[in-house]
Amino acid sequence: MFPSAVVSTARAGDGIDDGSGVLPGQGRVLDLAVRTAERAEPEQRSRLRLAPSSGVADDHAAGLRRQLTILAEPQWQTICDQLGRDLPWTIRRANLLVSDIEFGPEWSGKRLRIGAVVVLVHGEVTPCFRMEEQVSGLHDLMVSDWRGGVHCEVLEEGEIAVGDVLEMLEED
Repeated sequence: MFPSAVVSTARAGDGIDDGSGVLPGQGRVLDLAVRTAERAEPEQRSRLRLAPSSGVADDHAAGLRRQLTILAEPQWQTICDQLGRDLPWTIRRANLLVSDIEFGPEWSGKRLRIGAVVVLVHGEVTPCFRMEEQVSGLHDLMVSDWRGGVHCEVLEEGEIAVGDVLEMLEED
């Protein structure tokens, strides 16, 4: 289902070493994508460049507080299971797909390191009407339990690549 990634079955906080090098409370970047224009199909990439002034390079949708969007694979899989079909994660139109974590309200206001980049999670991504255009029932399934992912502001520039670890940073 996710061609450029191997998906681990370990979940955050379970304490299981699955051999992936991902510790409890961390995730791993499974895939990356950008949309170069409004309504453009997402283009999958092996790496992305991010900067505080512009968000994701080549992505058209960056704003000041929504420079990067992240989707959690376990939550996406829940949606697919409830729809009874596998869907490509890119129809969600997020920039990152990550393993081993699930987003919820506790993520809001947290700083994350992903590869060389540090971001601040500003909150839940609210799914738009385009989700329903993609697949009937998708919008409603994304509304609950932060399944639409999170949106972030870039604090420290750098590069993110498939395979990089996502970790929540300690509060200052």
